Amino acid sequence: HRALQVKEEHYPIVGEFLLKAIKEVLGDAATDDIMNAWEEAYGEIAGVFIQMEKAMYEQAAWEDFKSFKITNIEDQGTSMKSFEVEPVDNIKIPELVAGQYITVRIKPTNDDNLALRHYSIYSVKNGGKIRFAVKREGEGEKKGLVSHDLHDKYSVGDTIELSAPAGDFKVESDKDKKLLLLSSGAGVTPMLAMLEDEAYKGRNVHFVHVNEAEKDVPFKEEVDALNAMNENVEVTYHLKEKDGYLTSNELSNWINEDVDIYLCGGITFMDTIFDELEKLNIGQADVHFEPFGPKMSITNV
Repeated sequence: HRALQVKEEHYPIVGEFLLKAIKEVLGDAATDDIMNAWEEAYGEIAGVFIQMEKAMYEQAAWEDFKSFKITNIEDQGTSMKSFEVEPVDNIKIPELVAGQYITVRIKPTNDDNLALRHYSIYSVKNGGKIRFAVKREGEGEKKGLVSHDLHDKYSVGDTIELSAPAGDFKVESDKDKKLLLLSSGAGVTPMLAMLEDEAYKGRNVHFVHVNEAEKDVPFKEEVDALNAMNENVEVTYHLKEKDGYLTSNELSNWINEDVDIYLCGGITFMDTIFDELEKLNIGQADVHFEPFGPKMSITNV
């Protein structure tokens, strides 16, 4: 909500139409007692959210969305582009935390509405700039509204709007723990930031990235450079066209009681990895994870 700039004044609007929708669905069952109970429940929940979000807004590096100029764009594999941006106005970029994301706001081509999307920061290097990556999503009628515009319509020198860095997916392991970073597709972005940051701190890190083929691997140059410069870094590219799916047999070679697991990727990848980890008696509670999709769709409750 904070990243999307959901404010206190928006909650009554949502509440009004949520109650109308509930009443429409329930029909004759929507008695005054039931509707009053729903109204009271929504008010309680909204109050909790508003108070939590107030603290988040106070801690944000800047308010609302600010304009940033694109200073560099690079192809990453076959379906991703990396973007480097700097603020148009005098905004101080905060100390970035590996695992955070920013929210991009643009007006897509041939669309009357603004569109907002979250993209992970792939580097915690500052220098007054923010670096994030965008995967081209879908094709044809199912193409990603924002990702295709960012890939095809935006160039160096253009401006986009960003909200302040956000997110609570970060390295929280004891300093003596080795990290196993598992990612697929666009999930590489927060993992690359973690690899960069933790390798600099001297931690032992095993970076594992899953892609269809070698040509699809994003940020290979950056990862290989970190691997070459740090003897404490190990890198594995798992290519499905020749290696098949990542299984519990391979995972078992990399996991022991001194290793903490961090996992990020699409829903199908996450589901598959959790199934394989379960064969090793490792549950979701033992893994730090961030899905690129609805978190509840893979969370055991």
